Order: sequence, then C-alpha cells, then structure tokens
Amino acid sequence: MSLTTYDIPSLISTPWVLYDISRILKRSAAPFATGIDRIDLQVLQILSAAFGERLLPIARTGQSLAPLDPAALPEWLNNLSARWLGEECPVIPAAALMSRWKAWAHRVRPKHALMKQLLSRMGGEECTYVCCSHSGLATVPGLLPFLKNTLHMQSLIYIHDLIPLEYPEYSRPEATQRFRRMLDEYASLRPDFLVNSHDTGQRLARWLENNHPDKPPETIRGAPPVVDWLPSDIPPASSLSFIDTSVPYFVIVGTIEPRKNHLLLLHIWRQWVEEGRKKIPHLHIVGKRGWENECILDMLERCEAIRPYVFEHNNLSQREMLALVKGAKAMLMPSLAEGLGLPALEACKVGARVLLSDIPVFRSFPIQCLEKHLISPLDTMTWKRRLEEIVF
Repeated sequence: MSLTTYDIPSLISTPWVLYDISRILKRSAAPFATGIDRIDLQVLQILSAAFGERLLPIARTGQSLAPLDPAALPEWLNNLSARWLGEECPVIPAAALMSRWKAWAHRVRPKHALMKQLLSRMGGEECTYVCCSHSGLATVPGLLPFLKNTLHMQSLIYIHDLIPLEYPEYSRPEATQRFRRMLDEYASLRPDFLVNSHDTGQRLARWLENNHPDKPPETIRGAPPVVDWLPSDIPPASSLSFIDTSVPYFVIVGTIEPRKNHLLLLHIWRQWVEEGRKKIPHLHIVGKRGWENECILDMLERCEAIRPYVFEHNNLSQREMLALVKGAKAMLMPSLAEGLGLPALEACKVGARVLLSDIPVFRSFPIQCLEKHLISPLDTMTWKRRLEEIVF
C-alpha cells in the first residue's frame, strides 16, 4: 500500500497522541521553513485536525520535557504556516502555547510529577509518541524509554535521512554523534518508522540490522509528503524587487553546505567569465548558511569574477522562493547526498524545469520532473554543457 503523510492518522491506534514539537517551537521565529520544517508542520497539522485536544504537544526543555496547551495549538500552527508562506500577519509567539493552559505550568517538572499529570490528563488511556524531526526528546538519554514504560506508550518516528551517519564529512562531528545517539534511543523503543523516500527506508533498514539486530522495528513505511502547502497565488518573478528578470537566471535552493554542491555551480560561473562569455546568466542561491562551508563562502565573498552574476538570499519566504523558482530557466540540484529533495518536488509542482544529480533518491522521482537525464554530481563539464544548451 502506498502511503503519504495524510495516511498517518490511520496508523495510530491509541486514543491519545504526544507530538514532539521541539524543533518547530525552536524554529518558529525563523522567517522561512526548511524541508524538514515543512514536513514536520504538515504532519502536526494533519494529526491536530484528526485528534483535536487529544493531541498533546510536548517539547524538550533542558534535560526534561514540558507539556504545552493543545487548545492553543491550531491557531498557533495556522499563524506559523501563514508567516512561513510569506503572509503578513501578527506573530503569535511560542509562549502562547505555554501560557493559556494554567493547569500545566510551563516550567520543567520532575519526571514522576510530570507523568502523574500526563496520566491524569489522558485518564489512564494509552498514547502514541510522534516525532517528525531529528531533534526533541530522543536527545535526552533515557527519557523516551521512561515514557514508554510509564505510559505504555507506542512510538511513531519519521526519519528524513541518515546523512550524518553515512556521510559524516558533510556534518559537524558533534551532529554525527548526536544523530547516532538519537537513532540508538529510537531503536530501543522498537517503534514504527516512517520515511520520506524508498532510498531512506533502505538505508534505515540496513543501519538497524547492522547496529541493532536484536531490536527490529515494528515497521518501516514510506510516507512521503503531499506537496499541497504551496500558495495558489504565486506572484510572477517580475514582482520581486531583488532580481533583474531581463537577465535569464537559474536557482539553487537549500542550506549552503558542502553536500548541496554549490561549488560545482560557482566554478561553472567562473569558467564562463574566464571564457569571455557574453550575457552570462545569473545564479540565485536561496538558503541559510550552514556548516563546514568555508570554501563556498570564500567563493561567494572573495571571488570578484562571479560577483556580478551570483546572488545570495538567506531570508526569503516560501512565496518569494517559489516566485523566483517559477521564473527561472531551471532549478538546479547537483547534490551529493539527499534524503528526499523537497525543493525539487515543489519546483515540479509549480511547473519549473528541474536538473537533478544522479543519486539514488532522485532516480525514483516522477519522470515529468526530469529534464533530459540525471547528471552525475561529479561531472562538472556535463552540467556546464547542459546549462549552456538551455541559456546560450
């Protein structure tokens, strides 16, 4: 059976849901949403609509957890979703989730007192813990097993990728160690796992078999997101004040980090300058600055040759990003590793041309998304030639 995020409520058999909103709570002040943010938000909205106030939002606070106000959650989620899309609306601060449920103080409580509150709130009924981000309660050693044993709790965990473990060279050392501890904690629960792609599912199954052969998960199911959060009123690129639409341009969307392979594109633009090309297209880089990216930043900040043609945007709303993508000659994803590649799916949804790297996860993309062939992320000359076919 082919599942999507909209099928997740049917996978939960308990009357109560404990949803870990640690990441969304932390990211709620950001002006835009990452791919993981958008999937986390979609699943939370789907489950909130299905379970109402039987969904209890919880978040990591220090080395414990804090329960938050389920009655305030829908309004707060709608506000957050609208702001991330780029709509102008008053900000409902995250503190609103903590202040409206006076029976539950937002300060950290001892674990046993907290369990007494949770048990009382749920009337002794069973619950399912759901986490759709790579953060939250699993980063507190022993907390989830304690919850499982105390609350007779089931678990549903969404995994987006295993990149910190399989490609540690693209992550900070502490992130790799933290990710391993998180997966070890999840494995101890023997949960139901959800994944965003067939490729991620295969990688997770291999890792669990190699590292926890005595604790097989209940299931590993694919549940990719349904890209239905896109605004219907995407403005034309000409409405964006920060671009010159008289010049053809390409777009790359994603955190500025080594695995996204920005350097391949920057070197192509530099080659065009050195070749004396006329009417060089622009390259718009959309995404926040990440980690281990010194070589990329050196090119962006110190390479005078490409400065007139390459533009960096760190704080675009989703509506602005989609307008930019829709008007581009193509959206480019020369990634060396991905769990899903959500920006490419969004670009396909708005009818943009997409050029993708030849890596396993992209080989299963809908064929209408692919322009000619997938291109090796190591083959600079083929990327250069394909871009020239499009624009020169």
